[in-house]
Amino acid sequence: CLGLVNELLPFPLARFVFDDIQPAGATNATSKMMSKIREATKKSFEVTSWMDLYTANGARERVETVVDVVNLPDHLSTWENLDVAYEFVSPFNGTSFVEGYLETRRNALQARKRLLVNGTGVPVRREAIAISMIDTNAYYLPMLHLMIIPGGILFPPFVVESAPAAVHYGGIGRVLGHELTHAFDRLYSHVSRTGEVHDWYSNNSWRAFENKLQCVETSSLSEAFADSAGVEKAYLVYERLASKGAGMLGYSPEQLFFISGCLIFCGKERVGVSVTRIYTPLYLRCDLPAANLDHFAEAFHCRREAPMNPRNRCDFH
Repeated sequence: CLGLVNELLPFPLARFVFDDIQPAGATNATSKMMSKIREATKKSFEVTSWMDLYTANGARERVETVVDVVNLPDHLSTWENLDVAYEFVSPFNGTSFVEGYLETRRNALQARKRLLVNGTGVPVRREAIAISMIDTNAYYLPMLHLMIIPGGILFPPFVVESAPAAVHYGGIGRVLGHELTHAFDRLYSHVSRTGEVHDWYSNNSWRAFENKLQCVETSSLSEAFADSAGVEKAYLVYERLASKGAGMLGYSPEQLFFISGCLIFCGKERVGVSVTRIYTPLYLRCDLPAANLDHFAEAFHCRREAPMNPRNRCDFH
């Protein structure tokens, strides 16, 4: 029942589920963090040596034009607006769940069909795509150039109320950087922000990018790239904060940044490699991005050429 309701009414359901239990200010704080990561990423392209001017301009445009939805789309953030958007929902009036569901689904399809008629004056918003907002996950949808950060992920350990900035940038900041990085995935390098064929990489920058990717070469290349470059993006903002706050539990703020980013991958999984798996193993999702930032080695005083302080690193910013 929950799955069917979530399929038809994802945004109202998210309000019902999270309104009273989400950490105070989590949505606003995450939205502000996303803006900072966006700006820091754009700024980094000015000094990214492997990008020429043509490619850097294209990369900046992708950052500027990606739409992000945190918790709920802005135009659906009030109950009044939700009532208007879901006016096709009728009270069940004692009917069975199946009957009520089928009637609501029929009404929803009729409402969507009206959007196909010219001159209706009804704006079609890409951020209003029907997608679950109660999942503990985040998404980048390339054909819509859209980032979705559901309310289900705005909880510990990603967002911890009253925790230092390091915990938030290492946790939810890493997630935001990861999803933004998907906009630069090699699979979408020939796709414009409107979903059309467009080469925004120059030939030279494309070859340089391919060489960069070799150091994260795995069967899960897209996700490994997003993990490493995503942590870089989060750290670009974190290291420039005027106040990083105090440490916790005997760890410095810089150490907390990496601990927070790895805490989300604590778990057990079967040892082995599958050529079809989307993600790298959990421990590598922690270790590889950390090893690719020399800030980790500095924070934890790793000796030179130790496994977590390698001579050669994969850096994209």
